[in-house]
Amino acid sequence: MGPEYGSAYPDAQYPVENFDRLVESFPYHVSYGDGGRGASGGDTSVALKSANLEALMDDRCPCVLAVHSASGPTGFDLAERRPDLVAGLILLEPVGAPTDAAKVESVYRTIPTLGVYGDYIAQRRQSGRKEAVETMLGIINDSGGSSEMIDLPAMGIAGNSHLMSQDRNSNEIAQLILGWIDKTVP
Repeated sequence: MGPEYGSAYPDAQYPVENFDRLVESFPYHVSYGDGGRGASGGDTSVALKSANLEALMDDRCPCVLAVHSASGPTGFDLAERRPDLVAGLILLEPVGAPTDAAKVESVYRTIPTLGVYGDYIAQRRQSGRKEAVETMLGIINDSGGSSEMIDLPAMGIAGNSHLMSQDRNSNEIAQLILGWIDKTVP
């Protein structure tokens, strides 16, 4: 939310007065900075999470799948194994965006895909993630698919954190995403 723990960027959209409550809500196996919260208490593998999500989606989809941060690998795994379940893909600052041209062309060309990025990417050490998403989206578009990036600062929307769904302007961001779904996802 800022350049260091306990310090917010001047235009921060995150309600920083609630940050300590957020950190306290993390499961035991999650760590934050130097204040680790402990070892994993169970199987949190991509394979298990993907299988659980697939079981739910088998019953409810095809649908739009949104992944955020560390859930990226789970969503990408599911999209690659079961693209028939994914009518659209929303990437909210994810880990693990595929950049192999052959894989992206064969799987993601047929899945409308949206990347969404907040502010202070370089300062938050998210540049590599964003570059991977931009590469993926470029491959999708170059192969005849449909993808788009919502770069909030480039649109004049400043101060959004990695937790943009909890930021003060989350409704504005949700409307941008819903607009994309309405115009893009069949």
